[in-house]
Amino acid sequence: MNKIQLMYDVVKTMHGKETVNGMIKAEVDKDRINIFSMQNDFEKNLLTGRIKAKAKAEVDYEGKRVKRESNAGVFMRFFAAKQHEFRGHSHHLYGSHAGLKGRLSKAVVALSVLNAMQVEEREDKTIVISLHAMDLPEDMKQLFHEKMLRAGECRHHGHSFMGEFLFADKLDLRASLFINENYEIETVALNVDGIQIDEQGKQHLLKAKADLHFAW
Repeated sequence: MNKIQLMYDVVKTMHGKETVNGMIKAEVDKDRINIFSMQNDFEKNLLTGRIKAKAKAEVDYEGKRVKRESNAGVFMRFFAAKQHEFRGHSHHLYGSHAGLKGRLSKAVVALSVLNAMQVEEREDKTIVISLHAMDLPEDMKQLFHEKMLRAGECRHHGHSFMGEFLFADKLDLRASLFINENYEIETVALNVDGIQIDEQGKQHLLKAKADLHFAW
């Protein structure tokens, strides 16, 4: 299957949507103990930007389990803010000026990711696009690592749930997109693994996963 044509069809289909409904689930484990979990049911109007969301989260904060619930779209605004922040960081990674070199740098990243993608067509007509960070060239792996470090600076109510990855080593990411026969994205699945070494030199196993499910 032509990956460029596939991505074009998917992007064109998603771009034509006026509203999206779905659910986000995310978990972070440290040494096989859950330290963060979140579920967010949302509805977003892509024309107006209006978001309706019902979210709940549970965080291990200094040994205490803290639960939060919200109907105000807190988590969706949080992720939207981090997306905007990430775009700002990208200017520093690719070059802040919109010159030819900066554009070529972005093109190199896009082509590297496209080349590393694996496409699988299943019998039920579902198409699975998967990307393993270890399949990227060395310079792209370094770029990925820098982005993960910046993601580790994300904080929620004073607790850095992704901050556990800030000083992690051997970071690895696997991403999968599940696409139906209408070229609609049904599920986005992310898995991140890493090894954290504390001040005493002890290693801690970190695992994070997030699933985004759309309802069409």
